Amino acid sequence: MRIEDFLLCSGKYRKIHLTDYVLDVAIGAYDSERKGKQSVRFNVEAWVENLPVEDDLSNVYNYEEIIGSIKEVLSKGHIDLQETLAASVAKQVLSNPMVKAVKVKTEKLDVLTDSASFGIEIFVEQHDQN
Repeated sequence: MRIEDFLLCSGKYRKIHLTDYVLDVAIGAYDSERKGKQSVRFNVEAWVENLPVEDDLSNVYNYEEIIGSIKEVLSKGHIDLQETLAASVAKQVLSNPMVKAVKVKTEKLDVLTDSASFGIEIFVEQHDQN
């Protein structure tokens, strides 16, 4: 069983996800990639404890923080590798103590033709950040 499935099946966690969020990103290690931005698709899943919410916003993770985390990482300028991008987004999302684990998937959309993409996916748990 994948750890992501275990987290959900345990009943201890709920998953918040951002799907197919596309931004123009200054990314790439090659000279040809440094001349402009590339479209990158982000898919992020954050696991938080499944505590009673009582229909109160203050009891839940603000999912808009995921977009804020991505934008914070991108605000620091050009990034050479998708691995660095994904790891930086994961670290930023995990900076909120409510988040216990995160999966980040990035895909460069402009590299290949035929609607194909190159990407990276990582899964990081809160205790991995020490």
